Amino acid sequence: AQPAAAAPAAAATLTVRQIYDTLTAAGYRNITEIELEHGRYDVKADNAQGQRVKLRVDAQSGAVLRSRIKD
Repeated sequence: AQPAAAAPAAAATLTVRQIYDTLTAAGYRNITEIELEHGRYDVKADNAQGQRVKLRVDAQSGAVLRSRIKD
């Protein structure tokens, strides 16, 4: 395994596959939608507690910026 490289000054947008893998590693399941919009991804998934959530994910870092439980 290689150490994590420092992000370049102009960070590249992560691919849908990278976002999927990042969220899966974070415990999200049943990911049904990953859509790039305005520099961030909108994602629909189940969280670790099994609740259906809508996520807003940073397109450069993969960090979850917001998580809302869907009704």
